[in-house]
Amino acid sequence: MSCFRSFILLTWILAPGDAASEQLETVIVDADGAADGAGPPLLACVGTLIEQCPLERSEDPCASPAAGSCVNVWHACNPDMLKQCKLDKDGNCASAEDPCYLECTGKVLEGGDCDKVSLDQCKGGYVSDGSAGMACIISAEDRYKCEKAGACALPQK
Repeated sequence: MSCFRSFILLTWILAPGDAASEQLETVIVDADGAADGAGPPLLACVGTLIEQCPLERSEDPCASPAAGSCVNVWHACNPDMLKQCKLDKDGNCASAEDPCYLECTGKVLEGGDCDKVSLDQCKGGYVSDGSAGMACIISAEDRYKCEKAGACALPQK
C-alpha cells in the first residue's frame, strides 16, 4: 500500500460577468479513491454545475437559489471534492455525503494501468477496473511516460 496519493486539479471561472468580478476556483479531487477495483462504482456528477459558490464556505451551495429544483445539479465549492445535490430526508436540497466524479471521456485503453499504456494511445483515454476509471495523460515531467490524471466515473451504458 502506497503512502502517496494522486490528485487532479480542476479549475472553473466562477461568477461569470465582467473580468473584475470573476474568481478562479480550483478543486483538488482525489485521484486514487476507489480506482483500485475495491468498492462500489464511482458516482458521476450529473447535470449542471452551480457556477457561484456561497461566500461563506459553511453554507451549502445546494441550499442556494442557484440549485434550482435540486435535480441534476452539482458543485465544486468544497475545497477537495465535487458534490452532487440531492433531496435530504426532510425534502430540502443538500450536498450528498459522497463525492461525485467527472465522467471518463475518450476511449477505454488496454493495459489496466496508465503506466502500461503506450504513448500513442495515452492521451484522451482512460483505463478501467470495471467499477472506476482512471484518466491517463502524458507526463509533464517525462514526455515518454503515460501516467494517471485522476479518477473518473465510468460512462453509463
